[in-house]
Amino acid sequence: MKHVSILMLIGAVVLPPHLPPPGVHGTMCESSARWESLIRTHVTRYPDMQVADLYKLLHQATLGSEHAVPSAEAAERWLARELNNLPEGPPEPLVDTLGHGGRLARIHLRPFRALGRPQTDLLTAFVATASGRYGDRSELECAMAVARELSRQEALPWAASRVAAYLAARASRGYPAVHHSSAYERHYRPAYRVVAVELVSEVIGNERERGIHDPR
Repeated sequence: MKHVSILMLIGAVVLPPHLPPPGVHGTMCESSARWESLIRTHVTRYPDMQVADLYKLLHQATLGSEHAVPSAEAAERWLARELNNLPEGPPEPLVDTLGHGGRLARIHLRPFRALGRPQTDLLTAFVATASGRYGDRSELECAMAVARELSRQEALPWAASRVAAYLAARASRGYPAVHHSSAYERHYRPAYRVVAVELVSEVIGNERERGIHDPR
């Protein structure tokens, strides 16, 4: 296979000063700067994303893929089918760490397929991540508090009332997983698997350092 450049360069995003840490259940949210950076980076990179995509991003960054795997067998069939039928899509990094120093990442399938690594390694890491041991519900609440505050400051492309209503509805249902919006699907053709960062090297081998994009 010819050499394929797997790390797509994304222009630097100039961020304004960080928000003050929001309170979560009466405590200070120590990771608010991480979530602010992640949210701003993705809103800039994906200008057609919707509130549902924002929630999905925060859900995956804090809870991983715990709701996405009915069984290992189903996950294997799903991955094989998707790899065999990938549509064209925009440039994307091989590994997209979900927040600076984050514990979870998206491995994008188009550059992964180009890498030529065994899909069983990705499947194993994905299923292990879906066990739930990497999830942190309090971090999701922190991330959503940051999203609400950014929307109140008109730093997001959606009305604060819309963001607050959507996040409150998801919280009232116990933070369920959701699909990407139709606009996001149409414009970006998302195809990835969420895995724990500590398992990334088992998936992509010595390509690890060249393949990680860690938004700051």
